Amino acid sequence: MFGVFALLVLSRPGPDPAAGVPRMTEAAAAESVTAAARDAVVAARLERPAGGRTSMSCGSATGPPYRPVVHMTFALPEGNTVGYLNRVAADLVADGWADSGVVAEYFGKKLTRGGVIAVFYRNPERLDVATMRLSGECAVDAVTNEGVWTEIGDRLRAGS
Repeated sequence: MFGVFALLVLSRPGPDPAAGVPRMTEAAAAESVTAAARDAVVAARLERPAGGRTSMSCGSATGPPYRPVVHMTFALPEGNTVGYLNRVAADLVADGWADSGVVAEYFGKKLTRGGVIAVFYRNPERLDVATMRLSGECAVDAVTNEGVWTEIGDRLRAGS
C-alpha cells in the first residue's frame, strides 16, 4: 500500500511554472510597450523620436512566450552627449522609472518601470542620435508579427 501511495505522489506532475502567470493579448502587450515609449518621449522631452515595434521570442529560438519590443531613436544635441543622456535618465527616474543598476550597452543607461525595460545609449554609427530599446515582459503566448516591424513614429511624436 505504501509503495502505491509513493508511486502516485512521485508520479504526479509538479506545479506548472506558467500557472498563475497572467498572459496578455498581443495587442495589449504591444500597447503597453508603445505607451511606455511614448511616456519616455514626453517625460524626457526627446527630440525627433522615430521607431518601430515588433514581438520577439523570449527564448533563444522562435516560439512562445513572446515579448513586445520598441526600438527607437531620438536626436542628441551637439556637445556633451553623456550629460544629456544623464539628464534623460534623471527625467525618466523622476517620472517613475528606476535605475536597474546594470551597465547597458555602449556605456548607456538601463531603467525599468511597470515590467518594461528601457536601454538607451549614443548610437555608435551616428553620433547625432541615441538609440532606445524598450522591451516588455514575456507575457504573450501567440503572436502574428514576430520579427515584423510596425512603424510607430507618429505615435511617439503625437503632441510633441
